[in-house]
Amino acid sequence: LMHWAPAHTDGDLVLFLPEQKIVFTGDIFVQDQPRALIHREQQGSSLGWITTAQGIVALDAERFVVGHGEVQAKVSLQKRLALVVAEREQIAKMQAAGKSLAEIQAAVDDPPQGQSTQKPGGPQFAPFSEVLFQELTEQK
Repeated sequence: LMHWAPAHTDGDLVLFLPEQKIVFTGDIFVQDQPRALIHREQQGSSLGWITTAQGIVALDAERFVVGHGEVQAKVSLQKRLALVVAEREQIAKMQAAGKSLAEIQAAVDDPPQGQSTQKPGGPQFAPFSEVLFQELTEQK
């Protein structure tokens, strides 16, 4: 069992089976979700998500069992990690330049504040841009 940092929540655990080269990521990675899903109310964080995702992709594994989805190859997780890192940098620069949350969400094509990134009837998550904006605002 491995834990790097609070990511999706503060209790994220990753299970690594080195002999089988399999990693169980839990909800740190979720199929069909291009951005990181972070529960701020459960102490998840974007930096923790990146740290944890970097730790996961650094493992000597070939198959990754993600939350709510099919087994993934390492390359798909690496692509998602790169996307989240780039988007986090873009949002941080825009916020530092004084852009509003609405302006940022329009620029990164994220749902507006108060709208979930998930399908109706399922668990609801704030958009990544909103989570990050709140994190950065609290750090000031």
